[in-house]
Amino acid sequence: MAREFERFCRTFGSASVWFSLYNQPDAKVLAAVEGGFQVAFACRNLFCLPCHAPTSEQDLYKMATGALESVAQYHANHANKIPGWVDEIMIGGESDLRDAVATARSKLLELEEKLVEYRSEKAILCLKGDPLVARVQAILEQRFELDVRHDDVSIEDLSLLDEDGAPFALVEVKGVNRNFQQTDINQVDSHRERHGLPASVAGVLIMNTFADAIDLTGKLVPPHPDSLQKTVRENVVLLRTLDLLFAVDLLDKQAISASAFRASLCSGGGWLRVLDGKLICSESLDG
Repeated sequence: MAREFERFCRTFGSASVWFSLYNQPDAKVLAAVEGGFQVAFACRNLFCLPCHAPTSEQDLYKMATGALESVAQYHANHANKIPGWVDEIMIGGESDLRDAVATARSKLLELEEKLVEYRSEKAILCLKGDPLVARVQAILEQRFELDVRHDDVSIEDLSLLDEDGAPFALVEVKGVNRNFQQTDINQVDSHRERHGLPASVAGVLIMNTFADAIDLTGKLVPPHPDSLQKTVRENVVLLRTLDLLFAVDLLDKQAISASAFRASLCSGGGWLRVLDGKLICSESLDG
């Protein structure tokens, strides 16, 4: 509905009668109802507006003045409207400006797509189950250039392969609404046993802890000291999804390399995290 006629149509309009416009290329629909039926239109200087029958002279006066005010406002708003065909010619620096605008829009689209990629990666802070595993695997492969294989036994189990296709680390990915527990570390050790691999093969536990957190506070909770002691004994590296994102941040800033991240996964157990701008694997909360 043309905004200039909205008040008139709502006050006096009636949609029980509609118009069909034949051979009227200059006609402009001012109001329509569901189904595409036109209930008000303008054609050159002719305006057809819906209205109920006036009940009194006063009602007729209000109706007539309301229609005239709407028409006058419509003319005022459209009197200086520039038709689209004027853009078929270019003057001065207009062509260069249009090219610059097109380039800027293309660059803006590229930047927005990059922001979407970052946001997609940050989804590992709230996902659980298969979607979490898929996002973590994508980060390991695309960001850190790791060769990742899904295990047949459990969707949560991943293997990191070396150049010869042999596993150098086994990964467990979990999303839970709590902190690390010793039973989680036991599952990583069981993962190794299922594959018949020795304890010298690194175990990696990547967990989205406090997955249902309503703010960042819960995500910052560190592992319990007892869990860290067990990881060292069992050769298991703990890695919160938050820590994984911080490692991606260092990688983007070229503060670490993909190979350095890979080496840190085989550091003998502990909490892999970013501290003071460095990627470290610590055996205690103190670093």
